[in-house]
Amino acid sequence: MNGCLIILRSVTYAQRAKRVLERNGISAYVIKPEAHLVGNGCGFAVKVSDVYLAESLDILSGENFGIMKVYVPSENGYRELRV
Repeated sequence: MNGCLIILRSVTYAQRAKRVLERNGISAYVIKPEAHLVGNGCGFAVKVSDVYLAESLDILSGENFGIMKVYVPSENGYRELRV
């Protein structure tokens, strides 16, 4: 799946986010993103289809997940989306 990455603080937050999204009908996958995408410290991502990115962000922001960064696919891998 070539999707968008929603970077969260920890694997626990990512797993919780996955469950919340799936309860809302959005397929999501927990992954460990490349180190340069996360920056300092640990961080895990929830990967979702670009079709559901806006809806996913709305759902997660309403649940106070503390999203760190969002990346969308680009020609050279991923680019950060300012949210």
